Amino acid sequence: MNFVHSLFGTPKPAPPPPLPQRQSLVLLWQHQHYAIPLTHLPRPFQHMTIADLKEVSKQCTGIPVAAMRLISCGAYMKDETATLVSCGIYPGSTITIEGERPNKDQIRQTASGNPEEYGLIIRINKVLTKINLEWVHKVDLLEAIVASLESLENPQEEKRIQDMAGHLSEQLMQSLFALDGIECPSEFETARRQRKECVQIAQELLDRVDRSKHILKTLKVVSM
Repeated sequence: MNFVHSLFGTPKPAPPPPLPQRQSLVLLWQHQHYAIPLTHLPRPFQHMTIADLKEVSKQCTGIPVAAMRLISCGAYMKDETATLVSCGIYPGSTITIEGERPNKDQIRQTASGNPEEYGLIIRINKVLTKINLEWVHKVDLLEAIVASLESLENPQEEKRIQDMAGHLSEQLMQSLFALDGIECPSEFETARRQRKECVQIAQELLDRVDRSKHILKTLKVVSM
C-alpha cells in the first residue's frame, strides 16, 4: 500500500493516534479483578504508598490490612512507606493480593470485634503452626540424641550435633523476631494473649536447645 502511495505521489495515511494512558490499577484476589480508577485513589498516584494501596485493597476485598500481602511482578511489597512508583507499579499495573477475609463468626472470636485484630491472629497462628510442624519434634530429637550420649566418638559427630542445635536456635530466634514484629494495640486483647502464648512456646523451645548445647559441651570426644 505504501508503494502505491509512493508511485502516484499521494500522501501516506497518518498513523493511528496513540492509545490513551490507562487510568486505573487492577487488583487481583482469588481470580476476582477489581479495577480501581486513579480518580478514586485517596491521593495523587505519584504520592500513593504501599500502605495506601493496602487500605484501598481492604475496601475492595474485606481482607484486614494486618493479614494482607501485595505482590507485583512476582515480588512481595514489604515496605509500606514506599511509593507505588518506586516499587515499579504504574497506571495499568496488576497487583495480586494474598490474604484471608474473616467471616462474622471469626471476628466475634476477638475481644474487639475488629477484623484487623483477627488479621493479627492469622499472622500469629502462621508462626505458631510453623513452630509446631517444623521445630517441636526436631528439638525433641536433639534432646534424645544428646541424652543418649555418654561421650562423642569423634569431632565430626560433635560438629554435626552442634550444627543441628545452631540451626534450631537460629530458626526459633527468627520466630521470636517475627512475633516481635506483630504489634498488637492494647484493645486487641485476644491477639495480645495469643501472641504472648506463642512467644512463651518459642522461648521454651529455645531454652531447651540451649540446655542441650550446654550438655554437649560437657561431653568428651573419645577417639575410636
